[in-house]
Amino acid sequence: PNGTDGVEVLPVAATDPGIVHQQVKQYVARSGFMELLASSGIAKVPAESLQCLAKALVQLSRPAKWSTAQGQSPSAAGAAGETVATQATAASEGPASEWHAVADPVFCLELLTNLTCMPLAPTHCLSQIWPLVSTHFERLLQYVIAGNGGSETQFIERLIVNTLRLCIRLISNSELVPTLLMLTQHLSRLPPGLFATYSERIACGTLVLVQEANLPHSGLCNIFALLKRISEFPASVGACSAGIECLNYWLSDDQELSRLLSLQQFPELLNTLKAFAQQNSTNASATALGHLSSLVPQLARGARCLPPEAQSQWRSLWVPTLHALADIAKDGSPRCSAQAFVYLQRLLLECGTDLALPWEQLEFSVWKECLEQVLFPLLQSQPASGGYGGKQPEDMAALRQANAAQLVCRVLLTHMSDWLSSSPDGFPVLFLRLLHILVSEATGERSAYMEPLIESLKNLLLVISADPAFGELSSPKQSESLLEAAWGVVSPSLPDLRREVALILDPSLSVEATASTEA
Repeated sequence: PNGTDGVEVLPVAATDPGIVHQQVKQYVARSGFMELLASSGIAKVPAESLQCLAKALVQLSRPAKWSTAQGQSPSAAGAAGETVATQATAASEGPASEWHAVADPVFCLELLTNLTCMPLAPTHCLSQIWPLVSTHFERLLQYVIAGNGGSETQFIERLIVNTLRLCIRLISNSELVPTLLMLTQHLSRLPPGLFATYSERIACGTLVLVQEANLPHSGLCNIFALLKRISEFPASVGACSAGIECLNYWLSDDQELSRLLSLQQFPELLNTLKAFAQQNSTNASATALGHLSSLVPQLARGARCLPPEAQSQWRSLWVPTLHALADIAKDGSPRCSAQAFVYLQRLLLECGTDLALPWEQLEFSVWKECLEQVLFPLLQSQPASGGYGGKQPEDMAALRQANAAQLVCRVLLTHMSDWLSSSPDGFPVLFLRLLHILVSEATGERSAYMEPLIESLKNLLLVISADPAFGELSSPKQSESLLEAAWGVVSPSLPDLRREVALILDPSLSVEATASTEA
């Protein structure tokens, strides 16, 4: 359709920005103007004219409402610019002016991006226009990050897409890498509403960038920041799928994984996997949990073709991985929490399978770190963050604590003999500390929910009381056995528990007690 003044009017009010972009593209193609800005045409332009063209496109590739006074930041001059733009629009209202107000900045931004990304003639150098272009994109993104310009959805969509285009096309130019990485950092700081709207675009662009670029340390940090933002929007299935594909790319390729480890990026990788794993039962969360459970066993068993120094890192990666899974077990959704407990058991108890860790390579000091940093905090009650959607109900928190108690006791009984062999002086101290925590939690404010916790404690005491070898161990106080020291911790708070254990071990005590009473 045509407007009242004969100018073709495009559906710029369409809800899908892609339709607007396609219609504008077709409109421009019919005009024949693009031929003037093709690489063959630009090659004939003198260097000075190229700079002038870039300056003109910078001036035109900004919505009228975003125009700022010289020397002012976009956020500082936003109000003044919008006032001027509103007055200018009011003076020339009509279908054509409305269309141009939307389409012209988008069109010029596309031209500016195409000009920057196209192969230039030998007489031209990208450095002649790059400072101008990068500064322009940075200021536009800063304007949006400050909460301005939200009504110009078509322009913002193209700003995000073209920012990613610049990064993907130019990242191989080492001189431009610092400024390109700064642009990706700005994308990770977009307001939540805008980031959610365009998260799939950002995620898909990020995936291409990861696959095609050999990013430095700082670049990987920026990518991980973007991925963690993407994980905050589980409703965007496409975005989360692309985000997980980035992680799959790194984790499935031995060379990429080796590079991540050599650049000390495992903490960032772990935090990003944890962020996706904490989503409420999505495909992305299941994949992330799977990676958390399998990476360390693969490294420990030499299942990956990595340099020896990377293979040997598994011991230093084990506790941080357990920590991430423990956080999910404690604060994740019910389904994710249950799966995290399963994976914790695998990483702590598995024996005799391809997924089992070589326990003989773990020193007692590493186990001590595991207990103190992961398992004891998992066992101790704290105000639940309810990360999956609010504060946890008391019964749910108690169930998770009971699962933690059962897990800790199984770990101790499974590996106790190895710990005693490697650290006969260190084990008693750690064991008594565990008992103190179990007793404290079983008799605390939530004691109404703590019957399973007491049951785990009783089972632990039953096993060690039936073990003659344990009865010969000394406590940190040389004058008493470790078993007597254990009851010294338990009996003041749970006075009946010792007799219950004794009756299970020797039922005849019950008969003797009955006879004595009758007598």
